[in-house]
Amino acid sequence: MKHNDKERTNTQEILQMLETRLSPPAGPPRQEVWQQLEKKIAETGKPVRRTIISRHVYLAVAAAFALLLAVGAVMRFYSVSYVSPPGEKLTVNLPGNSTVVLNADSKLSYRPLWWSISRELTLTGEAWFSVAKGTPFTVKSKLGKTTVLGTKFNIYARDDDYVVACISGKVKVASRATSKSIVLNPSDEAEIAPDGNIIYRKNINMEPVVAWKHGLFIFTSTPLKRVIEEIERRYNVHVVLKTAANARYTGSFPDSVDIYGALNFVCKPFGLNFAVDDKGVISIDK
Repeated sequence: MKHNDKERTNTQEILQMLETRLSPPAGPPRQEVWQQLEKKIAETGKPVRRTIISRHVYLAVAAAFALLLAVGAVMRFYSVSYVSPPGEKLTVNLPGNSTVVLNADSKLSYRPLWWSISRELTLTGEAWFSVAKGTPFTVKSKLGKTTVLGTKFNIYARDDDYVVACISGKVKVASRATSKSIVLNPSDEAEIAPDGNIIYRKNINMEPVVAWKHGLFIFTSTPLKRVIEEIERRYNVHVVLKTAANARYTGSFPDSVDIYGALNFVCKPFGLNFAVDDKGVISIDK
């Protein structure tokens, strides 16, 4: 064999050996490889399920938030009212050991579910308050607003009359029309006029102010018309005052007497007479 033929033979052998070593190992067909690859992608990448879970979580959070708003609205706006009808007095025990005594023909409203956040109530009529110490305690009426921390006081809030008397502690009285305010100490009194101005009085005798709470009528130079109105409320009667409306009455008597006894106490000093018609209406005249 010639040298060139031998060299060619060796070269071919080397090339065959390299080709054998460099060729990839035998495996499944190409179609099967692609099928296995697609299956693995389908098993590992599941974005649709993750999207559904995220949406469920979102809906749950939204529902919880809506429920929280609804509960807050109920707490904020739900209120209860107490009414003391003509001829009666009513004691209301508020949360936290505060007490209110309503005079006849008076109404009190407050929000019990919101009370721990804001001790605020609305009064129409007359009431005596004993307030336990704590957060500010606010009483709103047509003409004014009274705020305290812990004290005893009396509020008369009827029509265009608004009078606050401080019995103990300190009381802040504010005019709703002018936003002016004043702080009362014991035995001080503040009256808010219909125009919103505040009239301040010191060293007031508190006995007539709270007499109603103890079953007494005590009047000092009080317009007769107002005296009759108080009698109407306390006895639940209708009285027509036909004369002497501007006269002023000073006197006292217990509300344990009947209506005729009360009218005798009031009418006698002025020489007035009273009569009852068949409908139960009482008329006062000369």
